[in-house]
Amino acid sequence: MKKQLVLLFTMLAIFVFSNEARSFTFKDNLNDGDTKGWMFVSDDERSTDPASCWTVENGRLLESCPWDAQLALVANRSFSSHTFKTQVEVLGSAGVVLWYRDLNNYVAIGCYANGAAIYVNEACDGTTYSTVYSNTSGQAGTFDFQVNADSKNGTIDFYVGGKHVFTHTVQASVRSGLSGLTGGNNGGYFDNFSISSTPVDKRK
Repeated sequence: MKKQLVLLFTMLAIFVFSNEARSFTFKDNLNDGDTKGWMFVSDDERSTDPASCWTVENGRLLESCPWDAQLALVANRSFSSHTFKTQVEVLGSAGVVLWYRDLNNYVAIGCYANGAAIYVNEACDGTTYSTVYSNTSGQAGTFDFQVNADSKNGTIDFYVGGKHVFTHTVQASVRSGLSGLTGGNNGGYFDNFSISSTPVDKRK
């Protein structure tokens, strides 16, 4: 009986540990004044030091370079299906990034300050696909973005100010990678970033 109880508790512990190990939540309100937990990449060859484009200013992350496509990614975490939110004050162009594997494979979603349209730019094996959706949320200038990414179906549900704006189906068959933020042309300010998902098991 004692051996059976030990075995039962061992199996239970393994089950709980396994599920906890696979879940992950990252939050950053930038109030600590640093960019710990982030990595920086540029998809514009004119930018030779991507990290220099990003600074924390008054508790918000600012992308302030004149170049296009500057990326701030949650470091060392590869995601498949996940949900993330952020508040964005757009100065140039700004938005979010998901399923970043390299500069030839990622999805960027963003807009300009007027908020009239939301742009989806997908790099898939070096080919870029672009789609434009009308922004029906009524928000402009400062936005509350939410992304629900489903890696199994390849769909992205995008919300602005809590209002569903579009569902987009990506071209890529491999739908996992890093997620984060994108800015360009003095992109803007980001705050209250949160992401929740199950990291990809790299042993598979």
